[in-house]
Amino acid sequence: MKKFFAHSILFALLLIPFAAHALPVPSQLVPCDGPAGAGGTECNFQTLITLGNNFINYFIAISIILSAILFGYAGFILVTAQGDTGAVTRAKGIATNVAIGFTIMLTGWLIVHFILDNLLSGSYKSSVF
Repeated sequence: MKKFFAHSILFALLLIPFAAHALPVPSQLVPCDGPAGAGGTECNFQTLITLGNNFINYFIAISIILSAILFGYAGFILVTAQGDTGAVTRAKGIATNVAIGFTIMLTGWLIVHFILDNLLSGSYKSSVF
């Protein structure tokens, strides 16, 4: 049984790149690639803000996938508990912790997005959002 579960986790981890590709994340994490004179995009404060936004979007995309895997794991433990109260408590604890962590993460994103949306000028907004 443990071998089956380990193989299932490995298979799910191999599918993460395909699932993450379906999420709306930027094609590159770092928005600048060197000096403007060398044909690249110069790094400045605007690209720093864009980098922060890209990092947050990547983090959210990966945490969505991990949360789904952990909810599935908690459900698997709950279904296979067979009346074991310790396993049921463990499964509920995992699901509760994932829900709390995911809520905190999305609340933090909402606060940062709200602040950046209201404090940035129009030229920065068009490049970041």
